[in-house]
Amino acid sequence: MFFTEEGVKERLYKNYEFLSRKAPSLLEVMSKAQTIGIVVKEGKIDADLGGSLLYGGDAYGASLLQVENYVQKPMRIFPDVVRNKEGIDVKVIAHRFGLELQERVGERIEPLPLSRTGYMPLLLMVGLGFGFHLEALLQRYEIQNLVIMDVPEFFRLSIYTLDWERFFDYFSKPGRRVSFLISEDLILEQDMDKAFSELLRIAQQLNPGVFYWGYFYKHLDYNPPIRVAEWFDKSPLFAELFQG
Repeated sequence: MFFTEEGVKERLYKNYEFLSRKAPSLLEVMSKAQTIGIVVKEGKIDADLGGSLLYGGDAYGASLLQVENYVQKPMRIFPDVVRNKEGIDVKVIAHRFGLELQERVGERIEPLPLSRTGYMPLLLMVGLGFGFHLEALLQRYEIQNLVIMDVPEFFRLSIYTLDWERFFDYFSKPGRRVSFLISEDLILEQDMDKAFSELLRIAQQLNPGVFYWGYFYKHLDYNPPIRVAEWFDKSPLFAELFQG
C-alpha cells in the first residue's frame, strides 16, 4: 500500500465525519488524547515518538508481517496465555457452561484448529495503533466478538488510516460485537483488578464460555506494559470467573 499525505488527510476527514455521527464517545477519546506525530515518507507511514519511529519506518509492512507470524501460531487465551500451574479442571468448566458442553468433554477440551474453521468466537486485542493488523485479521478470520484494549494516544493513530465506517459495518451484523477499553489506567493503575475491572465485566456479559474459547493478539509493547496476561495468571477474580 502506498501512502500520501493527501490520502491520510482524506481518511482523517472521512473518519472524523463518520465518528462524529456514529461514535462520538470514541472521537472524544481520540480528540483528548496526546497527539503523536505522523510521518509519511516514500509511500510509507509511521508514528514519530520524538526521535524514534514506532514501527521502524513502515507501519503497514511491520503490521502485516506480525499478522503472518500470528497466523502460523495463533494464541488462545486458554491455555496459551493463562498459565495456571495446577491446570484448569475441565469438569468445572463443563458444569458452568451447560449440559451440551458436558456431553462433549473427555480428557481435554480442544477446539478445531483455527486454520480449519477460520472462526474466532472472541479476539482480545492489545493495541490498535494504525489498525492495519486488524484489517488483515478481519480479512482472514470471522471474528464474532472483539475487545480492543489501548491507551488513548496510540488508539488515536487509527483515525488516520483505519476505515472506521467499514469496521462498524462489519460489527453491526447480527451476532457480532465490539468493545473498547481505552484508558491510561491500563498501564498506570498498579492494582490489576482495578485496571482490568471493565474487561472482567465484559467477560461476564459475553458469557465466560465464549471468553474461554477466545484468542489473544498483542500488537504493541508499552512502557509501562499492559499487564493483562499477568492478570489472567494471578487474579483471584479472573480465576473465580472460570473455575469458581
